[in-house]
Amino acid sequence: GKPMPQSIVDSAAAAGKDDVSRREFLALASAFGATTATAYAMLGMATPAQAAAHAKAGGTVRIQQEVRGLKDPRTYDWSQIANFARGWQEYLVHYENDGTFTGKLLESWEISDDATVYTLNVRRGVKWNNGDDFTAEDVARNITGWCDKTLEGNSMA
Repeated sequence: GKPMPQSIVDSAAAAGKDDVSRREFLALASAFGATTATAYAMLGMATPAQAAAHAKAGGTVRIQQEVRGLKDPRTYDWSQIANFARGWQEYLVHYENDGTFTGKLLESWEISDDATVYTLNVRRGVKWNNGDDFTAEDVARNITGWCDKTLEGNSMA
């Protein structure tokens, strides 16, 4: 693939010295397109082992939590609301346990070397629950909405 920006390569050496900067480096490197294996290799570390293949699927999980009324996701003010909504919302990317990102609603993304321009490539074939296509315009509208400082309680603006 495309070479990593020099700033990412340079930060690999410093990141191996403590857990916090290591996690930050893994997230940043994967955002710039590095695979988990590549990011760990840049740190001089082995890729973490996967879960055992013999693990049994299925079963019952019981959770006790307070359930609050749903509202505009930009104004979620309790983790329980987000936990409940997580069951049917799909994210653009998934933040992995090892600190890297995997595309979900995005097929891929590119970030300029100075991290000022992000190009997001939306996964094709995704539909809204009403049958409409999920498009780049939907992503742009949502990002614009998350940046709306005029919405009272907007947790992201």
